[in-house]
Amino acid sequence: MLRLGVTGWTRMHGVVSLEVEGHFTQMGFDPGLLFEAEVESLIAEATGSEAG
Repeated sequence: MLRLGVTGWTRMHGVVSLEVEGHFTQMGFDPGLLFEAEVESLIAEATGSEAG
């Protein structure tokens, strides 16, 4: 459970930090979709289900 918490924190922190600093601006995609996909992936990992 600790591993999942640390993994989740670092993934969310990374995505949010990159967005706040503007690193996604020139990539041409919606960072909100990336954040949503990361959250869904973490929930799937925590519940043992398949992210899709």
